[in-house]
Amino acid sequence: MRFTKDLFAALTATALLGALPVSAQETAAASDASLPAMSSTIMDPEGNQLGSVELAFTESGLGVINILFTDVEPGIRGVHLHQTGLCEAPFDSAGGHLADGKDHGVMTATGPHPGDMPNVTVPENGIISLSYFLPNLTPELIQDEDGTAFMIHSGADDYNSQPSGDAGNRIGCAVIAPPAG
Repeated sequence: MRFTKDLFAALTATALLGALPVSAQETAAASDASLPAMSSTIMDPEGNQLGSVELAFTESGLGVINILFTDVEPGIRGVHLHQTGLCEAPFDSAGGHLADGKDHGVMTATGPHPGDMPNVTVPENGIISLSYFLPNLTPELIQDEDGTAFMIHSGADDYNSQPSGDAGNRIGCAVIAPPAG
């Protein structure tokens, strides 16, 4: 197998993030029943449905995110959890990445953000389903006073640029946890 820059970045990001793909059965078996799963529909700025996202926590405390894209343009897309549980087009209402005092990216000594995830390569049909473990995520970060949103970006995350990986425009958003109150 020939290692390209993109393949190296993808493998490194996955290894360093600890965001390991898992099957839906493993996810269901590992979910902590005391913390209900949070799920939401991903919408584009025009109000069209792009898919869904579900977040749960395992008994060991790992965050598990299940992502289903049903109508996303093909290509490499940056995906992240954002600090505010609001998805008002053009999605600036979601704020920056869920950072918890860390810098962005696995290629940064003081990173990654708890909300950083590996890029998703969307196939030509626009449909993909995957799950990741997120070891630095906690229920307290997700369900804080301002909530949390899931975001799809128009481009790939470079895993390094501050503050958000230079991943491009916000093209899809889902409220994982709404703001309290």
